[in-house]
Amino acid sequence: MASESTPAAPGGERVRLEMLDEDRRLVDAARSAGLTLRLLGGLAVREHCRTAQRCERDHSDLDMVARAKQARGLVTLFAGFGYTENYAVSTATANAELPFVRPRVHGGVSGAGPAHADDHVEIFLDAFRMDRDIVTLPGDAEVGEEDARGLINGRYIGQLCADDWGLFYDVATNLTHVDEGAGTFDLSDLRVARVHKRVVRLIAAIDGAPKSVRWRLRARVGTRKTWHNQIDAQE
Repeated sequence: MASESTPAAPGGERVRLEMLDEDRRLVDAARSAGLTLRLLGGLAVREHCRTAQRCERDHSDLDMVARAKQARGLVTLFAGFGYTENYAVSTATANAELPFVRPRVHGGVSGAGPAHADDHVEIFLDAFRMDRDIVTLPGDAEVGEEDARGLINGRYIGQLCADDWGLFYDVATNLTHVDEGAGTFDLSDLRVARVHKRVVRLIAAIDGAPKSVRWRLRARVGTRKTWHNQIDAQE
């Protein structure tokens, strides 16, 4: 992502734009250092979607994902931006998460005051287990077969699901729910049709990907055996 300057904006919108600018700086710096770092969650959806109103809400931190084997390199990178690792959280999650904090007062607008005292970045290492925005994505992003801005890589998602029956089941089930529920949101008929078309394409990509032996063996058991972790609802 190329860095862009943040325009002046009031209140929560200003903080949101500052956080997106910070994300771009961190991702660009990580890429220059040979590290893989990506934004995810609500702000990631906000970054990619043109219909921003549905994504506008307050965010307390940056949620990101990276490779566990690059964790030490990320600690060094973030230290250069003034962040320190929260060891208590790292230890509590058995090093599955890499949390950073940086004391900061958000200014920029006279009299607006700070939105929060510290900047927080939560990096999930190798895996992300939490809920996220989904209806907005197929409304704005086309389904393709490559990684590119404005595209959902259906081929890659299909490959991931073809090796993990549980992931396949959850993704396909949730995509079906998205398709069925799109009309219950405040969306135009055109956008509902667009969501439907792209969800159908994604499901086709998932169904059509050649399945691994592990997938086929697990599919025989199906839902008779628990395949997922219980996730608490997140804001």
